[in-house]
Amino acid sequence: MLIIDWVSTNYHELFNRAFFNAAGIDSYKFASFSPLLNSIADKGDTIRLNRGGRISNFIEVMKLCWEFRKKPILFLTYDSFLVPFISIFCPFLILFEHNTTPEHRLKSKHAIWQWLCFRRVIRCTQYLQQLDILKTIGQKALYGGSPINMSLPKALCPDGGFIYVAGRKLKLSEAEKLHKRFPGNRLLVRKNSLQDGERNDIPQYIELHDEAWVEQYDILNKVSAIYINFESPIRGSGWYNDSIGYNIPVIFNSPNVVDIYRSTFQGFPYIYLGADTNEQSLTEILDQLRSDKIRLLTIDHNRKFSERVRKCINLSFRGKATISS
Repeated sequence: MLIIDWVSTNYHELFNRAFFNAAGIDSYKFASFSPLLNSIADKGDTIRLNRGGRISNFIEVMKLCWEFRKKPILFLTYDSFLVPFISIFCPFLILFEHNTTPEHRLKSKHAIWQWLCFRRVIRCTQYLQQLDILKTIGQKALYGGSPINMSLPKALCPDGGFIYVAGRKLKLSEAEKLHKRFPGNRLLVRKNSLQDGERNDIPQYIELHDEAWVEQYDILNKVSAIYINFESPIRGSGWYNDSIGYNIPVIFNSPNVVDIYRSTFQGFPYIYLGADTNEQSLTEILDQLRSDKIRLLTIDHNRKFSERVRKCINLSFRGKATISS
């Protein structure tokens, strides 16, 4: 089979590593526009695509798909406008969902386009909430789940380190609530994450940083927890997966985000700052994450992920895909 990362952003390095480690696909060819991503697919032959503009990238991908048109083709990422044209001559096409699922049923041009043009493909979702949306717009969709990278290095920082704020803009009122819950931890915040007008009077418990600094090195040594400052009704953040892989606790402040995390990573610990606040300390969560119970839970989680992904591939190749829950 052929696996393609069409978008080929290097930010997907950790996700792709998790996918290949968990999916357990032994025989494949992998193609992307990124040398870094190509180096990850160590169990398959790699094909380097020549990056250009949007249309030239499409032509590169289309030519490769034509060559493999009689075999299953799995897109780890894809161009949601152009991929239907490839599905015309590739009957065994599987699309892995990231931010490509419309958040609302037929309320945007993207949803309408997919309702009209995505009938030939199978869509493999990371989250059950994505599956629900796709079913409402008549898609052939299956739930795959989201893989966990067990090969990530483990964080060494005990409670008392930074809480890294990952995601959208941060209000100082939100930061204050977080600091009151964890007074012994300073907040590590990207420089451009604070709301406009709040950057001139920054509390001492907030330290600003450049994004690459924390993600590439210091997260292992200086971060005690990750605050997921991200909101979507149907999908999660890559930090869900990475936090488990790093053995770093996650903190949420939104019931929607908690529901997505719990349904995707069943049994994994977290802290919710809502009405039913989890009073467990970061130390208690750290102890849970570093236990054999969580290691075995992760193995079982990835095993189920592998089974679901293989089911998507098999259904596509046999031409028996149906709308499924």
